Amino acid sequence: MCELFALSCNRKDSAAFSLPLFARYHSPYWDGWGVGYYVGTHARVVRNIDDPNYSETFRRTVQKARSNVIIAHIRLATSGDVCPENCHPFRYRYLNRDWLFAHNGTIDLLLRLWHCCISQR
Repeated sequence: MCELFALSCNRKDSAAFSLPLFARYHSPYWDGWGVGYYVGTHARVVRNIDDPNYSETFRRTVQKARSNVIIAHIRLATSGDVCPENCHPFRYRYLNRDWLFAHNGTIDLLLRLWHCCISQR
């Protein structure tokens, strides 16, 4: 099962202790990982399919992630390819603002949802 981690604070904080524990808890059942956070008003997302417990990229990302909002995801693929592009979180630019989001499950009607969002712009 996919797992989500979220941190929301009234000031910038770090998940340098919690995120490695989150990754370790789900090993070895994973098909990718992702971490998203804000730098100012811009969302930064780092995703990969390597083992976060041994990943230099994951370690550096956790050290840099200092924000009011941090979202992380451990992926267990139920559909779609095992690739960084299918790992969460996702960044979406809407109304001149970056949004971070992640979900558990499969969005079967993604194309219909996408067209609905585009038509409301």
